[in-house]
Amino acid sequence: MSERTGKGDNGKIGFMRLPAIILICAVAVLAFADIKKKSVSLLSLIGLLAFSVIWNLVSNDMNIIMMVIGAIPAGLLFLIVRLGRLKIGTGDILLAAVLGVALGADTVCVTLLVASLICAVVSIMLLAAKKIKRDQTIPFIPFMGAGLAVSLFL
Repeated sequence: MSERTGKGDNGKIGFMRLPAIILICAVAVLAFADIKKKSVSLLSLIGLLAFSVIWNLVSNDMNIIMMVIGAIPAGLLFLIVRLGRLKIGTGDILLAAVLGVALGADTVCVTLLVASLICAVVSIMLLAAKKIKRDQTIPFIPFMGAGLAVSLFL
C-alpha cells in the first residue's frame, strides 16, 4: 500500500487515510468560497500547508525535498499563466502548490490534468448554452476538488 495516497497494489483506495479526507474536505470548503466570492482565504491555504508539512514530517510520508518537488508543478503553472497571460487565479496556483506538498508531484499533476479536462468540458457546455461569455471567468477550485477526488481514487 502506498504510504502517500493509501492506495493498495491494485490501484484502488484501500484505507483512505486521514490527510486525504482532510484535504478533500478542505478543498470542498475552498471550492464553495471560490464559487461564492471568486477568492480563497490565504490564511486557510497557509493552514492547510502547515498541516500537510507537519503530517508528512511526523508520519515520514515525504521528506522536505519531496515536498519541494511536489510544489514544482504549481511553480511551472505559475510561469505558464504569467507568460501566457492566462486567467488562472493566484489562489488556484497556491492550492496546487499545497496539494503538491501534501501528496507529491505525481498526484498534483494528475489532479491538475483531470481538473483542466473537466473545466474545459463544462466551459464548452456553458458557452454553447450561452450561460457564460467567452471573456468571463469561472472558479477553478471546484474542478481541482473533482480532480483531486479522481486522482486519489484512481
